[in-house]
Amino acid sequence: MNLRSILLGSLLLLALGACSKEHDAPKSTAQPDNPLRAQTEALDKARQLESQIQDAAQQQRQRIDEQAR
Repeated sequence: MNLRSILLGSLLLLALGACSKEHDAPKSTAQPDNPLRAQTEALDKARQLESQIQDAAQQQRQRIDEQAR
């Protein structure tokens, strides 16, 4: 056998070995954990708080307007 056929055979075996399913990682159906989850939750809480503050300010303006009349 010449060197060329040995190299070709070796490459073929490596390619077939790389395609085997034994080493494939199991596919998970769970969603991956978001590394920015804490920041996202903090932003959501801030938006809710901002909405509450705006509502309170609107109510305060209405009370002031009613007392001024």
